Amino acid sequence: MATHTGDRVNTITLSTKDDIILQKHRIADAVSLHNHEFVEIAYIAEGRGFHGVAEDADRQVSPIQKGDLIMLNSHISHWYSADRESPLIIYNCIFDSNILNYSSEANDNFVNIIYNFLFPQNPASMQTDQFILIHNALCVSGILKEMFDE
Repeated sequence: MATHTGDRVNTITLSTKDDIILQKHRIADAVSLHNHEFVEIAYIAEGRGFHGVAEDADRQVSPIQKGDLIMLNSHISHWYSADRESPLIIYNCIFDSNILNYSSEANDNFVNIIYNFLFPQNPASMQTDQFILIHNALCVSGILKEMFDE
């Protein structure tokens, strides 16, 4: 994975587009505004804080806490900040959408397809063309922790 700094936004790229990468991050303060060319599924395993999306003039900030799931389309500028009393532990699953043999046009909303396939019973707390936030998505916890341990 590589990071490129633009005017104000870091752009993160995958070294290879053939991998599905699962990472565990501890955020005690903040992760600055960044975007990436891959899909991101982030599960909040511990803590509380905020997640912000900045796309053109549309800025959205959501409180996040243990059990929340955030799914982001590629090229969406976003950031995280943690509550000082309760740092965030986030499991991140990142991948290029083409790895799934997904045929799409550039403007298709891949995150909506994932949401409708994997979480039809979980109502989204917030849903836009850029991202989906599901509060209390505890069904994901065990799966991501088990994948990370492997």
